[in-house]
Amino acid sequence: MLNRARLFLVICLLLGWAFLWATSGLITEGIWFHHLGYGDVFVKIMSTRVTVHLIIFVVTFALYFFNLKLALKRTNDSHLEEAFLPPMLQLYREVIINRIPAKGLNILLILIGLGIAAYTTYQLDAGWAIWLQFLYQTPFGIADPVFGLDTGFFVFSLPVLEVLRNIFLSLLLWLLPITATIYVVFNPSQLVGWHSAQLKFSQKHLLVQAGLLLLLIAFDFVLKALRLTLTPNSLFLGAGFTDVYVRLPGYLVSGVLIAILALACFRGFKKWRFKGLVTGVVFTLIVIGLVTVAIPSLVQRLMVEPNQFAKEKIFLEHHITMTQKAYGLTEVEIRQFPAENKISDLTAYQPTIDNIRLWDWRPLQQSYNQLQALSYYYHFNGIDVDRYQIDGQLRQVMLGAREIDFDRFEPHVQTWTNSRLRYTHGYGLVMSPVDEATANGLPHFFIKDIPPAGTHGLTVERPEIYFGELTDSYVITNTKLKEFDYPKGEDNAETVYQGTGGIKLDSYFKKLLFAARFRDYRLLVSGELHNDSEILIHRQIVDRVQRIAPFLRLDDDPYLVLEEGRLYWILDAYTLSGNFPYAGRTPGWGNYIRNSVKVIVDAYNGDVSFYLTDPTDPIALTWQKAFPSLFLDLADMPPGLQAHLRYPVDLFRIQAQIYAKYHMDNPLVFYNDEDAWKIPEERYLAETVSMEPYYTILQLDNVSEPEFVLMLPFIPAKQIANMVGWMAALNDPPNYGKLIVYKFFKDRHVYGPMQIESRIDQDSEISQQLTLWDQRGSSVIRGNLLVIPLDGAILYVEPIFIQSEQSSIPELSRVILVFEDQVVMARTLEEALEQVFGQLPDRTTPAEKAPALSEEIGQNYGQLARQAKSVFEQAVAAQREGDWAAYGDYLKQLENLLNQLSPIASPGEEDTEGSSQSEP
Repeated sequence: MLNRARLFLVICLLLGWAFLWATSGLITEGIWFHHLGYGDVFVKIMSTRVTVHLIIFVVTFALYFFNLKLALKRTNDSHLEEAFLPPMLQLYREVIINRIPAKGLNILLILIGLGIAAYTTYQLDAGWAIWLQFLYQTPFGIADPVFGLDTGFFVFSLPVLEVLRNIFLSLLLWLLPITATIYVVFNPSQLVGWHSAQLKFSQKHLLVQAGLLLLLIAFDFVLKALRLTLTPNSLFLGAGFTDVYVRLPGYLVSGVLIAILALACFRGFKKWRFKGLVTGVVFTLIVIGLVTVAIPSLVQRLMVEPNQFAKEKIFLEHHITMTQKAYGLTEVEIRQFPAENKISDLTAYQPTIDNIRLWDWRPLQQSYNQLQALSYYYHFNGIDVDRYQIDGQLRQVMLGAREIDFDRFEPHVQTWTNSRLRYTHGYGLVMSPVDEATANGLPHFFIKDIPPAGTHGLTVERPEIYFGELTDSYVITNTKLKEFDYPKGEDNAETVYQGTGGIKLDSYFKKLLFAARFRDYRLLVSGELHNDSEILIHRQIVDRVQRIAPFLRLDDDPYLVLEEGRLYWILDAYTLSGNFPYAGRTPGWGNYIRNSVKVIVDAYNGDVSFYLTDPTDPIALTWQKAFPSLFLDLADMPPGLQAHLRYPVDLFRIQAQIYAKYHMDNPLVFYNDEDAWKIPEERYLAETVSMEPYYTILQLDNVSEPEFVLMLPFIPAKQIANMVGWMAALNDPPNYGKLIVYKFFKDRHVYGPMQIESRIDQDSEISQQLTLWDQRGSSVIRGNLLVIPLDGAILYVEPIFIQSEQSSIPELSRVILVFEDQVVMARTLEEALEQVFGQLPDRTTPAEKAPALSEEIGQNYGQLARQAKSVFEQAVAAQREGDWAAYGDYLKQLENLLNQLSPIASPGEEDTEGSSQSEP
């Protein structure tokens, strides 16, 4: 008895552990959602998933069990006339069928029903999201051109109808042969005599199922008719002439004929005519083939193709209009850019010149990792571009987060204690202006080092990064072992997490849950943990946000923001659909896209906030109705973070690609591709790559106030590569999200990016110098070619980086400037501008200009000293590169500056020949 009790206890423990093992992920996920304040979101998602699965399971089980039970019951009825069965069938029933107990058959049917229901639920689960969208759908207010239905029907309702079609079509396609098999196995005589006028019950049963299947096929033809507006043809996406006037009626006729066949099956209960049904089936198949395949093909070839534009014109208009609406391009403002190739006053555009981005993010990332990682386990995973107010001016900067990459540790260091308890977070950031470099060609830092040291009033009070791009594992804080904070001399600074991002492990049951979830027994046995220890999970920010809102598409590039001394991540989230009628599709994105949600993640606490930025987006409003506590209004976002919102690159790239073709409103021009554009190419390293959108600060339309914009030029899609225009997305409030397209006059030639690249290659001095550097143990990196609109003219700027074979630190060595017919290469942008325009804009900030006359001498001294230091560093760089001509020029400049410094340093002394006396 005791052994049985022990066995029972062991079995219970094993079953309990198996249950905990299977459900720990779900339970801990619920705890995590609740900890973040999104418990209702978790409940809504899980209840929807359970409800959908349960309904599919119950419907499938009921459909199969009761149909098979009914079939089995009829085969066992006592009135079956076994005397009329052939001898072999009588022997089959006596030897096999009659010996199967009824209880065993019931169990078998239950098992069959449960198995099919489970399989169907698993295979036909279309997800929970479409059901919530269907229940909470918001009208678009845009009617489709063919049926007059609101676009919301195609986005929210049509997917649900197609899922229901798929589910029931699959169920009935399997139910019919399985039911027939039951009759064949248990009473084959029930399927004999289809030619007789009076049908048996089994035959009526199968006819009902066949009728239901035919009704479902008829419904499928209706859905096909609706989907014509979403189906591509040879010319565009959407219903064309043949679709609307031939194929659409053909689908409806086919649906009606099949529905008539279904009614004939039901009518067979009273009056059955086998030959009539067969004749109807053959006739229906012939008609379907004619109206859906043969006739549409003939009409397309004989009527449409000989006069395609005339037939398709109105549908082309639908396609153009709906595509523009789907991609948010109906409000694009078109302006004319004069391209006069002259700049009246360069100094008036100093804010733009001061923010020309010379640093390409790829070489800069290498520089950050070499110069500012500071320890081998730190890594800058990416470089972000943003703007900050520096000394009262809007400055464009580049910055990166210093995170711990645990894969960089030696294998013997990658212990559980180190990875989970000790090395828990990254530390700080690095920030540098986009347009400045030292004399050695290295970045000039606004924020650097550990602890972060900032200039120009930039301070970092909470530099720890517990939630980032590389934090892809869980950690435990507030343990008996202090956390590594940052390297400090021969020792290390240590810390204890004070944030709110952790879940307390204040009970053994919680430890058991997380141990089961992560399959990690050390959570149970480690002596470093106590009741105040906290576990931080889902620390990778993209994964963290995606788990809360899996119905949103997240941008691939989160970016870091420094605000009031704290670090935040901003992520762009998109609402997508592939069911917008007549709109052209973008591979991987569907044919409707909006950046309606901005997500803020606190890098220290892990708090996640969702802000609705586009209240006109019906999909975003639908999700807001489904999850009312999830989304906040944009007005609730702190103003400091609002100032750092950026128009996302992914969205802008897609819109630019679409606009390059769909700016042609005239259907004839669109049909002939007369004015199609494309995104140009540029050179990077030795490759030709597609030009990427880039952020810059511009003064648009002679406006003195600088704007942070995202821009991209256009060139013609065919033949010539001159530039025809450029698109800009404004980023600063109150104009955030506004799209502007600047077009050049068609009678003026404006160089395209690849034409500029060719001009650079054809310049003998520049190409010779670049080739020489490439052959002297170093490689030349040609950075992004920037197109800078300025005062009705276009500047082209391309930075040149040199990277030696012994060093992985790229140096900003030269700047190439192209304007009109001039191509110059200089050490700095200022020198290049001076060579082209004969003037050097004043780049000193207001903080460097002291108005008091009493400080004028000191100001002059400081300015000359800085210039002397800069010239000296440039001379040293020229000497290192073997450029002796430049070295001599810099020495002459240095001599001139020192001569100017001499009287300022000793204002009371006069150097007179033959006298060493001076007045006190």
